[in-house]
Amino acid sequence: MRVWRECPQEEAGQAVLTIRVPAPGSYILWLRGRGQGDVQCTASESSVTGPIRSEHWSWTRVPQPLKLAEGTQSLVLRSRDDGLCLDMLLLTGDARTGRSVWTTATRCRRR
Repeated sequence: MRVWRECPQEEAGQAVLTIRVPAPGSYILWLRGRGQGDVQCTASESSVTGPIRSEHWSWTRVPQPLKLAEGTQSLVLRSRDDGLCLDMLLLTGDARTGRSVWTTATRCRRR
């Protein structure tokens, strides 16, 4: 996902990802991006925002956990910051140890 305004009426760029969550719970979200800005991730049960603060591709952990229900659902990634790029995301279910119990890394594409 790359955020840029193609016309003055656009307020934000966004990508929609479909994921399958094996169990309900709180998940830690990592974003791989570059640029200066914030990315909002919204799911059916919660919304979190993570900062991207690097001119080089790097991973950033979103400070708040994302609450997800079991089953197939959509994640909406959105940013208003012009020029921000997001390449991949990673979800992990083990916030206490940082060890991945379940993970998914997916490439983000603009819709």
